[in-house]
Amino acid sequence: MNQHTVFTIDSTRQILERFFHELYDASCKYNRIGSYWERGNKNEIDLVAINDINKEIVVAEIKTNKSRINLTELEKKAKNICADYQDYKLNIQALGIEDVALSIVPWLHSCLLYSRCSERSTLAQ
Repeated sequence: MNQHTVFTIDSTRQILERFFHELYDASCKYNRIGSYWERGNKNEIDLVAINDINKEIVVAEIKTNKSRINLTELEKKAKNICADYQDYKLNIQALGIEDVALSIVPWLHSCLLYSRCSERSTLAQ
């Protein structure tokens, strides 16, 4: 009997979240990457990526269908976290499954060039 893996919307969303977290990490453009939520699971943000050198912060919501993301609401959810980064440039993003193909080619290119972030510093020496 064949067994097939069934992906639910929740598991697909979790896979997408993990993919984008790892993609942002592999870019080596951000020194802090994670998720954000406040007590009581309020104002949950799927991806927060911070570049303290260039003073940039990316706040993103990730859904399988990104057309369901309300960027105005996302910006409101990010209000409290952005209060700690007032002098940072804020970039609000909606990310979905359609962005995977657009993201993977540059990511693969950077992997081929640099292999890993930790090796970049070795190459620079």
